[in-house]
Amino acid sequence: MASKASDIKARRMNPLGDIFVSFKYQFKSFFGTIISLSILVSILFLLIIGAYAVLFGHASLNIQSITSAIESLFGNANALFSSSFQIIWYITVLVAALVGGAILLEIGSKYSYFLFAQPSSRYSIVIGRYLAAFVGSAIIMAVYYITAILVSLYLFHSTASIISLLISFSETLLIILAVLSLIVFIGSPSDNPQAASMATLFLLLFGFYLLMGFLPMFYPTTEPWFMLNYAAESAYTVFSSTFQHVTVSNQSVQHPPISPKVSGLNGFSVSGVTPSKSVTVGSTTGGNEQLMMFLGENFPGGVILEWVNFTFPNHTNASYSFYNEVINPSLSIGVPFEYNISPGATYPIGVNISYRQPGMSQSFSAYGTVYVNSSDLASPYTYIIRDTYQPYPLESAEIAAGYTIFFLSLGLLIYGRREIK
Repeated sequence: MASKASDIKARRMNPLGDIFVSFKYQFKSFFGTIISLSILVSILFLLIIGAYAVLFGHASLNIQSITSAIESLFGNANALFSSSFQIIWYITVLVAALVGGAILLEIGSKYSYFLFAQPSSRYSIVIGRYLAAFVGSAIIMAVYYITAILVSLYLFHSTASIISLLISFSETLLIILAVLSLIVFIGSPSDNPQAASMATLFLLLFGFYLLMGFLPMFYPTTEPWFMLNYAAESAYTVFSSTFQHVTVSNQSVQHPPISPKVSGLNGFSVSGVTPSKSVTVGSTTGGNEQLMMFLGENFPGGVILEWVNFTFPNHTNASYSFYNEVINPSLSIGVPFEYNISPGATYPIGVNISYRQPGMSQSFSAYGTVYVNSSDLASPYTYIIRDTYQPYPLESAEIAAGYTIFFLSLGLLIYGRREIK
């Protein structure tokens, strides 16, 4: 009896053996799924680039036309990878979730305990399934990459650099680990594997993107370094020749049209002025004004516009020349009203118009002033300036590794402490 007890104790002290048995059993059980998904992702890649050719290259539905359109659209292998891999996040998530669903089947049941003749650690069983799901997902995504390489060799007789491909695939593997870790975490307290799987898919496919959409509204210049889908962007940006970590954005906002006071202009009218506030990066209010002035005239038969000159209060001028432009009430001229606006001030804008009657060579002039009040322009609007980020590969690796370590550890801790029904 002492010998049997020591055997059981030794069996319990060999978690690596339990992990291997769990891994081997699970990998064999969904080997057919791996083959099916590998074929599916290969077809999916071909459909993606075929859709590019039809939608953007106006190719007809035959191989020769699609091939020519793809060659024309992308031009080289790097552009092919950079464009077609932009949905790799969705593919990676779906593959990892479908293959990793077996982990959720273990959590909340005693099924895997029947795999062993002796008691085994529940941690070993889940980790074995986790590793099997990772290897299976990695094989499927490797097939996706191989398909892309073969297509690029066929179309361009070259492919992306080995370094770029290795970096991209490494990032994809890290994303797979992070996704599987989230599956373990979300499924660890649940007795319903299907609900936990759906919750994981919703979070990864929709939740992160919804959060990234709302984030600029409150933190417009914050890098989303904590978002897993942001980290996944390195899988395709590594192929781009125009990679830029941060792209700073300006924003202009159109105000409602106003009707300024006008004097002079000898028969001409200013039917309205549409101001547009141009905001500089880093500011949330204020800025400079751009005016869109709508010129009309009351001459029967119309007149032909030659040029218009504007004189601003800061003694700057802006001139616009025209060639046989017939004035009508819808004619608009952009006016750069580029200086800071003081509250309560009225700004006179001098207008000098040169025109002539149709069929005549003699030119006439019209002089006048357009008075614009600052209350019509400098409304206290608030603007969102968004800085667009792309992650560095090392940064993406750190984000994915952080997700993996944190959520896998927390999921195993919760799973280890709960009762198995």
